Amino acid sequence: MLRLQEIRTISIIETEEKERKRIAQDLHDVLGLKLTIVKINFEKLKEVISESSPENKIIFEQTANIMGEMHKEVRTLSHQMMPKALLEKELNYAISDLLEQTLANSKIKYILINNAPNDLPVNIGTCIYYVLQELLNNIFKHARATELSVNIFRNKDTVIMMVEDDGIGIGQNVAETGGIGLHNIAGRVHALNGAFSIEPGPYKGTIATVRIPSLTF
Repeated sequence: MLRLQEIRTISIIETEEKERKRIAQDLHDVLGLKLTIVKINFEKLKEVISESSPENKIIFEQTANIMGEMHKEVRTLSHQMMPKALLEKELNYAISDLLEQTLANSKIKYILINNAPNDLPVNIGTCIYYVLQELLNNIFKHARATELSVNIFRNKDTVIMMVEDDGIGIGQNVAETGGIGLHNIAGRVHALNGAFSIEPGPYKGTIATVRIPSLTF
C-alpha cells in the first residue's frame, strides 16, 4: 500500500505531466502557428524591401533571421516538453531523437542499446524519457565527458536503464545529498515503485541506474 508521501508525489507528477502537455500543445498549435504566419508575411515583403535602402535591407534580413530562429526554438521547446513520439507510445524513437538533439553539437560520442519493451505504458515511457533528459542535461553541463552509453532493457519483471559516462565523476556528497535534478529523478522513479542510484564508474565517470518493476505496468 502506498504511503501518503508517495501518493502526493504521484499526484504532483501527474499534474506536472498534464500541464507540460498543455503548454507543449499551446506552443506548437498557437504560438508556432502565429510565428509561421509572420514568417510567410515577411517572405512576401522581400520584393518591397529589395527596392528599399541598404540600411532597411539589413534591418529586414536581421529581423527575418530572428523570426526564423524563434520559430525553430518554439518547435524545439515544444518537442522537448512533450515529444509527439511519447504521445504515440514510440519510446524508442523518442529516446534516439533526444540523444541526437541533445548531443548533436557536442564532442560527446554515444552508444544507445535500446531493448525497451514495445508494450510499456505511457507513464513508464514518460518516466524513462524525462530521467534520461535530466541525466543528459547534467552530463552535458558538468561531467566533461567524451563518451556516453545508454542501455535500456527488461530483466525478468523489471525495466532497467543504465546511463554511463567517462566524465570527471560525481562526488560522494553529491551522490548522497543530490541536487534538485537528482531529487526530481528520484521522485519520478519512486512514484512508480522503482529505484534510482548514481555512483562512480569502475575507472572514472558515473553510472546512473533506474529500475522500474513490472508491478507498475
